[in-house]
Parts: sequence; structure tokens; C-alpha cells
Amino acid sequence: MKKNHKPNGRLYWERYVELDYYWKNKHTLAINIGADDPMLLERVEALKFASEIAKGKKCNTLLEIEDDIRIYGQNNLAERLFFFKK
Repeated sequence: MKKNHKPNGRLYWERYVELDYYWKNKHTLAINIGADDPMLLERVEALKFASEIAKGKKCNTLLEIEDDIRIYGQNNLAERLFFFKK
């Protein structure tokens, strides 16, 4: 399982940040998106943000969006997984 992690640093106007991504199997890409407010991860803009990242990795088809949004505390970003396939 290949994993890539980016720091949580972002500019003040950015709502979403790519926390990391990994290949679940040969054809399935999982992208972890973070946001300050958990409700932001339920918006269409979060899906568009994840789709742009997936297009850059040549994965164009949305497979699944994780139902649960993970919340780790007040000073940490909320996280949600988006799955795409080639």
C-alpha cells in the first residue's frame, strides 16, 4: 500500500486540503480530504476538489464516498475519504 502524506498547512482562504492519498488496490485510489468544519465535507465542492486531484492521477470515475466524517478535536481537521477508479 503506497501512501503519500502532505502537511496540514494551507492558506487562510482554502476550505479544503488534501491530507493524503493511497492506492487501495491496483485500480482504486483513496483520497483523504480535510476541512475545518465537518459540514464542509458534505458539500458538492468537497467532491469537486477530490475529483480534480483524482483527474491528476488519471482516475476519472467516482466509486464511493465514505459515509463517516472523522473528527479528532477542536484543533484538528475533520477528514473524509473519497474513492475513485481508473
